[in-house]
Amino acid sequence: MSLRMPLILHIIAYAIIICCFISCNNNSGFEIKNDKRGSLKAAKKLEQDGDKKFSLDSLSAPRPPYIQLYNDANGNEYLAMLSGYSKNIFIYNYDSANNPVNQIPISTVQMPLAFHIRNMDSIYVYNDKMMEMILLNNRSEIVSKVSLINNENMKDLSWTNRYPQYVPHGVNAIIEHAGKLVFPGQFIWTLPDTIAQQFKFTSLIDINNNKVNYVHKYPYDIYGHGHLWDEPMFTGVYYDITPDNKKMVYSFPVSHDLLICDLDTDKEATVYGGSNEAASITSLDVDKFKKKSAAPNEYIYQKACTSDLYGGILYDKYRDVYYRFLRKALPEKGVRLRWENKKVAVVVMDKDFKYLGETELGDMNEFYPDNSFVTKEGLNVEYVAPNDVEEKFLTFRIFKLKDI
Repeated sequence: MSLRMPLILHIIAYAIIICCFISCNNNSGFEIKNDKRGSLKAAKKLEQDGDKKFSLDSLSAPRPPYIQLYNDANGNEYLAMLSGYSKNIFIYNYDSANNPVNQIPISTVQMPLAFHIRNMDSIYVYNDKMMEMILLNNRSEIVSKVSLINNENMKDLSWTNRYPQYVPHGVNAIIEHAGKLVFPGQFIWTLPDTIAQQFKFTSLIDINNNKVNYVHKYPYDIYGHGHLWDEPMFTGVYYDITPDNKKMVYSFPVSHDLLICDLDTDKEATVYGGSNEAASITSLDVDKFKKKSAAPNEYIYQKACTSDLYGGILYDKYRDVYYRFLRKALPEKGVRLRWENKKVAVVVMDKDFKYLGETELGDMNEFYPDNSFVTKEGLNVEYVAPNDVEEKFLTFRIFKLKDI
């Protein structure tokens, strides 16, 4: 299990922030109940319908840090993959698959973690080293840079209380909307209550003037009040845009609900989007947290393994449904707690977020749900065969929606 941070300096920030909030948390942990557990009726399920394979070079491996599905001006569909080690973006024709049809070198970017291809002469790459969005041309030259922390001093960690940090996933594609790049981030640790009602996690980057605006806040009842969520795994933000391109749908790991936020106004709404099987989720217990060592990784790891945690949310325009991933809890007793042993399930909802059913795909030894996307063929989820030692292909298992 990789409970990663985007920048090594955040390890230092951890020690500073923890001292600010730990004394004001509820000792026993905050409970988020799933009131509809066991009462939802299923009408749909997902069935496996083949694999799609894309060849990898010797410097690339499965579970790449970021992918993007996009269409060119002629409507051809492509899958782009970031190879972090070689600092290249490989582009594949989705329909013909297998070998890449193009390669974009991005060695001019210090630490690339995400990208957005508008066209071959306009490629945005997120540089985690300097917390900035870089625009490259068709020769991989830097055209412009946009600071996502308002050009503040990186060493002055006070910026972490004002600007989001980014842990990109392929399931969270950077979205282009009304001349802006929509790039949600997150607060890495527990939100101090002093900023919980002001902190905004989504960056809107204006393509025309490079100005950055920040919108949308965490649900205060879950992430406010000093509730202890001291791990990026619990504060992650998954998202997609509604079919009318006017609202963002946010899926938080510890919430059975979804947050629906307007992109152009301050309006927001909460709707139920949970699993029929997910149990209550509780925040970290301060007493147990403090009894551990200075870095209580063992307790955090156990909590993550034994909690139901939601993941990506994807709208399927071909079938007018939403898919929401769930990484199911392992039992607290009787098994060896390994993150990879958690089962991956997908909750299906209609366009109005009415529950339609859910399907367990397999465990995380095989499935990597953070690299998922939708095509006319179905829901594509990255799949790594347990006996694959050669790592020659990036493989996606395709699932189609069926009536029960």
